[in-house]
Amino acid sequence: MTTPKFFKLVNLTDEWTRFLNMRNPKVWFKLANHIDEWARVSLKEVEYVYDLKEEIKNKMTPKLDVFTPPSLILKATHNKDNPNEAIVLRNRDKLVSVLKHFKIEGLDVKNSFARNILLFVNAPSDEHQGKNRRKNFYVHAYNDKGELLEKSDKFTMRDNKEYIYFLRIMNARGLKRINDTSENPEIITSLEDIQHNEYYKISVPSVTLLSQKKTFYVQRYNDAGEPLKKFDKFIMRNNEEYINFLKIMNARGLERINDTSENLEIITSFQDIQRNEYYNISSPYDEHQGKNRKKTFYVQAYNNEGELLENFEKFTIRNNEEYKNFLKSMEAKGLECIHDTSNKRQVIISLEDIQHNEFYQINASYLTAIKKGVVWSKVEDMAMENETLLAVKNFLNEKFKLLVETFPNRIMYKKNKPIMEWGGILVCNNNVFLLESKHKMTDEHVNKLVNRLNEFSEKLKDTECLEFKKLLGKQYIGVACGSLFPEELRTQSMNKLGLIVVYPSGNRYKVEVPENLNIH
Repeated sequence: MTTPKFFKLVNLTDEWTRFLNMRNPKVWFKLANHIDEWARVSLKEVEYVYDLKEEIKNKMTPKLDVFTPPSLILKATHNKDNPNEAIVLRNRDKLVSVLKHFKIEGLDVKNSFARNILLFVNAPSDEHQGKNRRKNFYVHAYNDKGELLEKSDKFTMRDNKEYIYFLRIMNARGLKRINDTSENPEIITSLEDIQHNEYYKISVPSVTLLSQKKTFYVQRYNDAGEPLKKFDKFIMRNNEEYINFLKIMNARGLERINDTSENLEIITSFQDIQRNEYYNISSPYDEHQGKNRKKTFYVQAYNNEGELLENFEKFTIRNNEEYKNFLKSMEAKGLECIHDTSNKRQVIISLEDIQHNEFYQINASYLTAIKKGVVWSKVEDMAMENETLLAVKNFLNEKFKLLVETFPNRIMYKKNKPIMEWGGILVCNNNVFLLESKHKMTDEHVNKLVNRLNEFSEKLKDTECLEFKKLLGKQYIGVACGSLFPEELRTQSMNKLGLIVVYPSGNRYKVEVPENLNIH
């Protein structure tokens, strides 16, 4: 009996689907302790666990936007839907090593991985994550009459306690998504349900509460407690917010600028504040308690890797409660004086011990955690640079039978500031090999390498390092090294750009050179 043609078409379609799946294998993963269902991510560009984390982070945007790939915890099982039986995968593990652990055999590593492995993804907890858990979001602005404006205010928050305090200040039950057009829109009362970089509007008990908002102006003072000609603008909505404001200012209340009576009225209640009126501060009882207690100091800034920058940020704080809130917002244990040269620096947790116009650094556990993560990442990068440098050196020795030496320096300086850095430098007769190592080599990295190669001779003229000066007038050859280096990009780098390429092959790095490379 002849098979109907449409059955053949169905079978052909199934075969074609299986063929496509083999060309682009996808593995199942799930966010642990989350309501999301299972999802799949492509293994096409994946060789290491680190690459897999990057793909999962991109797949799950914006939920994982606030986390870096190395900070994600990735676990695997052999087709078991039970995270308790999963093993933790390391960033530098290859997919094939994961298969070996589970004693899974197969010629095609990625297809075997996709068919046999289930992944569970955990985001780090608060104590390890530090500042990375904070969320940015935008809230529709209102005027004093409670009418919507065409602009949004940006907010950044780190925990639910800060979010709850924000709602109290705004007299709001919660926030609603701008795009939620349902009859009963969700009112978001927890920071966990806020989406990173999303837009919201305020859900208030009634519009009348918005209309209670008042704008007023308070005269500014210098550090000596003397009034200035400038005024600060304040917007408040209720008496609780006003009382907190007075506490922060160390004030009994406010006095109207235009009140010329002998017995000035001290306004201690928000109800007596007039919209768009000008006030000065009625300070506490003596000069030691009043505005003169205010202290100005400077705190050194950090970059995202927890490293100190050269600039300082200026802070002015009036009392110990405000100082404690400042430390809490910075997630810091305290401050350390820059000029404290003792082995164990004093960690200053009280404003009384802060010196006026002094310079300080933050003492915080999350900075230590960030530094440790960056150090480990740098250790991994250095290991790769050393391995690829040795591979190129051995290749040149065997290929051209010439003595190849490792140049002692990798960073070129001018006036004690770095002006160019390489993953490694090799010297062979009149040839200088300049190595650039990346875990994932891209077109952008290759083009940057070529540009840096063209700038190298000019940098040699600028540097004051005599060791680097010896490389002037030689032939400079670029070497692109990548753990994940697409074949098409490798071919283009050699044939069109004249670069040497280095990439993993088996248990070692393989080196390939352009056909017209002239080593002399």
